[in-house]
Amino acid sequence: KTAYKTSGPFLNSKEEGNSLIVSSPKVFFEFNRASGMVTSYQVNGIEYFDKGFGVQPNFWRAPNDNDYGNTNPKRLQIWKASSRNFKVSDASVRMDGKNAVVSAVYTLPAGNQYLVDYKIYPDGVVNVAVKFTSTDQNAIETDIPEDTHLATYTPGKKLEKKNLLEVPRIGVRFRVPQEMNMVEYFGRGPEENYVDRNAGTMIGRYKTTADDMYVDYVRPQENGHRTDTRWVALTDKKGRGLLIQADQTIGFNALRNAVEDFDSEESSHPYQWRNRSPEEIKDHNVDEARNVMRKMTHVNDIVFRNFVEVCVDMKQQGVAGYDSWGAKVQPGYTIPANRDYEWGFTLVPMKTGNELDRSLRYKY
Repeated sequence: KTAYKTSGPFLNSKEEGNSLIVSSPKVFFEFNRASGMVTSYQVNGIEYFDKGFGVQPNFWRAPNDNDYGNTNPKRLQIWKASSRNFKVSDASVRMDGKNAVVSAVYTLPAGNQYLVDYKIYPDGVVNVAVKFTSTDQNAIETDIPEDTHLATYTPGKKLEKKNLLEVPRIGVRFRVPQEMNMVEYFGRGPEENYVDRNAGTMIGRYKTTADDMYVDYVRPQENGHRTDTRWVALTDKKGRGLLIQADQTIGFNALRNAVEDFDSEESSHPYQWRNRSPEEIKDHNVDEARNVMRKMTHVNDIVFRNFVEVCVDMKQQGVAGYDSWGAKVQPGYTIPANRDYEWGFTLVPMKTGNELDRSLRYKY
C-alpha cells in the first residue's frame, strides 16, 4: 500500500468548557471530556454519529447462555461498570503539523487505564490508536454452580476455581444513523463467527445489512459478531458513510440494537427461577439472582432501533460451548486483564460508493 496523503483546509483546535474541538470549513470533530465520548464527527456537512453517541470505551457483551453457565456475568461484572462509569482523567488537543491530535486517558473501575488518541487529518480521515493497560484486580469469586451436581454434569470433569480476571472484549462502540445500514466487509463470513467458533467460515469480501446481521436467538444474547476483519464499510444506499480500516485485524458487530437490548440483566422481566421443589419456590432471592440467573427474555422483546450500533473490537473472547453449565472459554480464546494491549483503526468518510475501493489502496 502507498501512504495516504491528505489535503483540505487547515485545521484549528480549541477547548470550550468540556469540549475539545478540531474544525475547519470541511471538518468538525468534538470530544466531550465530561461524557468521555466523541459527540460529533462531521465531514462536508455529513454527521456520522447518531445523536452524539460517538466513539467510547466498550468492554462488555450481552452474556450468552454459556456465559451464564460459567458465571461470567457475575465474575466479570467490573467490565460492565467500566463500559459505563469510565472517567476521563486527562484529555488534551494539540496540533501535529497539519494534523490535530485529541488524546483521552480513561481511568476505569477495573483499576487500569484506557488511552485513546485521535489523529484528525485535514480531509476528515481519523486514525484511532488505543492502549489498554494491565490490571491486577481479581474476578469476583463465585460458588460452584449447582448444576454440576445434576445428571447433566460431565463425569470426571474437575472445576478449577480460578480468580483470574478476563475481559469479555476490548473495543469501542458508537452509533451511526439508521440509513447507514449497508454493510460491506473483508473478513470471516458470511454467518456470525467468534474466535473459538470460526474455523467453518471463510475469509472473503461480503455484503449484507445491519438488519440481516442480527441473529434471532430465542433468548436474546450476544450475536452477529465477525472476526479477522481487515475493513468494514457502513453506508447508505448511495454509498455515503464510513470505512473502518483495521491497523491489523479487528472483530466487529453492526446491529440495529444496543448491547443493552440483548443483556438479560437490563430487562424488566422476572428472573427465570428454578421451581423444582417447594424450597426453591419459596426462596426467590432477587439479590442472589442478580447477574447469576437469566431473566425471562424472549426473541419478541427485540425491536430494531432507529440507529446502527457499531462495536469495533481488538478482540472479543470466545463463546465456549463444551457444555452450558460450567465450561469456561478455553485458554487462547480469552483476554487476560493483566496484560497491556495496543491496537487501532482508521475512520475514512465516504461521499459515494466508488470511493471505497480507492480508499482501500492507502495506508493511513
